Amino acid sequence: MSAKILLLLVVFSIAAQCQLYGATLNKVIIVFRHGARYPNYNSKAPIYNTDKTKDQSGQLSPVGARQLFQLGSSLRQEYITGKNFIPDKFSSSSFYIRATDSDRTIMSAQSFMAGLYPAGTGPVILDSIINDNDKKKHLDPPYTNLVNQPSDKNSITNQYQPVPIRTVQNQYDGSLYIHGNACKNSVQWRNDAANGPLFTEYRQFFDQQFKEFEAIFQSQGFKASTSNLSTLYEWLDVLQCNLWNDNPAQDDASKAFYSNSDLSKKIKAAVHLQFYLNFFLTDQQKKVVPTPFFSDLLKYVDDSYKTKFTILSAHDTTINTVLQGLNLVSYQCVIDYIKNGYQPVNGKVCITEDTDFAANVIFELVTKDSKKYIQVKYNGVYQKICDQSNTYCELSEFQKFVNSFIVTDYDAQCGNPIPQTQNPTPQPQPEQTVRESDNSAPGWSIALIVIFGVLFGITMVIAFYFYKSSRRIKQYMSAKQEKEITTV
Repeated sequence: MSAKILLLLVVFSIAAQCQLYGATLNKVIIVFRHGARYPNYNSKAPIYNTDKTKDQSGQLSPVGARQLFQLGSSLRQEYITGKNFIPDKFSSSSFYIRATDSDRTIMSAQSFMAGLYPAGTGPVILDSIINDNDKKKHLDPPYTNLVNQPSDKNSITNQYQPVPIRTVQNQYDGSLYIHGNACKNSVQWRNDAANGPLFTEYRQFFDQQFKEFEAIFQSQGFKASTSNLSTLYEWLDVLQCNLWNDNPAQDDASKAFYSNSDLSKKIKAAVHLQFYLNFFLTDQQKKVVPTPFFSDLLKYVDDSYKTKFTILSAHDTTINTVLQGLNLVSYQCVIDYIKNGYQPVNGKVCITEDTDFAANVIFELVTKDSKKYIQVKYNGVYQKICDQSNTYCELSEFQKFVNSFIVTDYDAQCGNPIPQTQNPTPQPQPEQTVRESDNSAPGWSIALIVIFGVLFGITMVIAFYFYKSSRRIKQYMSAKQEKEITTV
């Protein structure tokens, strides 16, 4: 292959990835699923539901921490080394880091930031403090039996960079903790979907796969006749946790499942479909569930929001909700994919792969020729958004697109208690109503005080005038008497 042809292929590859080549990057918002974890102890899949797993239930595994560390390192290479977009030393003013209130997402955010700002990039203590014994004493906390100070001037050993990670209680976090109960009605909607006709129809559609799955895991307790799509999700979740972490419970049956690529692909498709049938079956769900996340996203891309790099550590349900909101996947398109022999349908944008650990969506706000655009990457690949003709769209069009499906009465539709407005619109008041506070003086009392003040002032002036006049008369009489005495 000639050098010219190779160069053209490289240029074409770049253009296909980002058609706004040469644009100026303004903001980045990344949301990712936590890294690989251990299975949840409360799983209905008995294959790994033992007392030995209680302490590790749902916790981020060493493999999961490495996944997010690698993601952070890769984005450091892209946005710091490559694009010089954010500083090579951490600056809190450039970042907003938030995780759901779960151990695995908080630890995933820490692992990501350790990759983005690795050891050696953290703060150091001034030489003027290190070299002054009196000032150096301030490095010790007020505690007895302290260990010796480190010999270097790194604030923390290995020049580790601490970062602030914010959370919201899961029960109130409708933006990132999608599968919680921040939307009260969402639980009922999911129950209705699970007991509805489509769940039954597509459970039957996978009947052959259920039987094949039972043939492998019958000895572990799986029964096709009493299982549905939700049951299958529980089993696949445990199997994937074991696979990622090379757990001892990864037995011959599990290996047999993954070695059957056709079966594992179809089981994953069934589980993928289960999520969208569960969370986004009705038009109401399609609007209400994504509303908190996309409402926040509109704030992040607004000019008034000055943070350059926003990091959101969440769950597979969060990633799926973002993809649904961007119209990159739906239960209808997954069904079409399945009916098409598990092959993509030509001309239809549909992400059919299951959402793996550390899956991520990156929003890039860019400017070119004085116009603002937004680009979206899923697992590093730019996606067609808005009208799905390009891998970018004008920010105003994107904002219009998002506003078309989010709801303004989220709490009302969710059946949540309606929060009191912090700054209610002032209502017109009658003229006689006290305007400032209940302790304000009435108008007539103020007028009366003014009148008495004026009268008192006039009285004092008259009194002073008579006082001065009487003094002058006394002085005159006194002088007259003295004159008469002198004459005599």
